[in-house]
Amino acid sequence: KPMFRFVDRLSSLPNPNRPLLAVFLIGAYSIFTGYLNWALTIVASALFVPFVMRRNPKADIRLLIAGAYLGMGTVWHGGLSGSAPLILATEGNPLLTTMGPDGVPAIDFVLPVTESLFNSFNVIYLIVVATVALVMLWILHPRKNAWTLSDEQLDEMMPTMPEESE
Repeated sequence: KPMFRFVDRLSSLPNPNRPLLAVFLIGAYSIFTGYLNWALTIVASALFVPFVMRRNPKADIRLLIAGAYLGMGTVWHGGLSGSAPLILATEGNPLLTTMGPDGVPAIDFVLPVTESLFNSFNVIYLIVVATVALVMLWILHPRKNAWTLSDEQLDEMMPTMPEESE
């Protein structure tokens, strides 16, 4: 229930008469959750779409869905669950063992996440990529004739709270 209320409150932030803000919100939400964890962004962003659509009926559903995938498509690999940086930071990873005919390992030391995930290059890269992705959502939103959902379609996809059992 607390998460349901949080997501509902968050989805009410954009002005319903400014659909671009709703698209921007879902993109930013997806990027934030994508930085935290790749699996979180898939689930949390997909569940966020109906809440945003219900509160912002003029927003284009195609871009809301595209925005929900921004975190997975842009920042997760440089975020806290990025596979390559986490493998490089793990003792005994396969890259430390011999690779190839000359018997030389691919890397000769463990690379801590402070030198990969939290490196200034990675942080700047993620900010630039996230900004470009959000600007593209902004640009792509149609100014007229946005594809929207009917109330019936929205009701079908809206999550509901399970009834409390006594």
